[in-house]
Amino acid sequence: MFSDVYFRLLVELMEQDDKISSIPKPSLSSGVAFSPAQYFSELIDFIYQCDPDSQLGLNFGNHLSPMNVCDFSRLLTTSDSIRSGLDIMIHYYHMLGLKPFPSVHQSFGTFSVAITFPYEESYHEGCRRFAAETFYSYAVNYIREIVHPDINPKRIFLDYSKPTYGDDYLKTFKCPVEFDAPLSMIEFSDHIIDTPLPTANPALHKVYLNKAKDSWQTLKRLQSTRYRTITQLMLNAPACFNSQVLADSLNISVRGLQKRLSSEGSSVSFVTQLARRELTKTCMIQKGLDTEDTAKCLGFQTLPSFRKFFKHQFGVSPASFLRALHEL
Repeated sequence: MFSDVYFRLLVELMEQDDKISSIPKPSLSSGVAFSPAQYFSELIDFIYQCDPDSQLGLNFGNHLSPMNVCDFSRLLTTSDSIRSGLDIMIHYYHMLGLKPFPSVHQSFGTFSVAITFPYEESYHEGCRRFAAETFYSYAVNYIREIVHPDINPKRIFLDYSKPTYGDDYLKTFKCPVEFDAPLSMIEFSDHIIDTPLPTANPALHKVYLNKAKDSWQTLKRLQSTRYRTITQLMLNAPACFNSQVLADSLNISVRGLQKRLSSEGSSVSFVTQLARRELTKTCMIQKGLDTEDTAKCLGFQTLPSFRKFFKHQFGVSPASFLRALHEL
């Protein structure tokens, strides 16, 4: 489902950039199972090691046309509405094996799409920037190409400092942009979310959906147990914070899950912390939940245990964090 189109497009754009054209590139041909997402991720790391101020993410995003990129795009564009397309994106995006995890929320006349990074303990700014630039460019292109070319986001929040080319964001997104935010998130007016898509095709949509499910049976073998475990935690919180429920969702025993994670240098408790850290952001920032409701969403039995977790992860108390948010 994640074809090598993305990879080849990125390589093509790299070759046009003098600063990074000499970076060694992974070979597309090998005798082992090919995972474009894996090579794609490695290539992005190379780019920002070579040029931390690279504008390649924004350039790459501006080339993404949802109408013809890959089967995943066709799955979205044959949906019956923007809402159903977004729902599919949330539940199938992880099949691409990419590091950002999207979440959608609707409230008070706005629907927002946030991206978090639960798969790594830390994710350096260059890669976060690339992810936000490409993901949000794709989202905007998806809406403009299929619904109306004049639709613009209301606002964009980005969890990194303004890059040297930051003014170019206004040309692409045509809305206010706020850098150094606690969460990367794009907001649209919710009056468009139930707009029927002119590209909707129930028959083809079913074909692409079945194709995605078939492809997943092969692709999931290329993903680590850690990646798949974190995905389940993000998709099915708070139920999957129970070890038995989590193991069942992965069709493995609790002991088997612990053993596989251990062989990858991880553990259930560690990946649970990674998922909870990112879910805390979406609960408090994107959904606007208070401390008590956030604790419930994350499966904490008591508020003191959540406050302790929060202080360890973010260095401040939940109350101080919320006060700072309200001042933004």
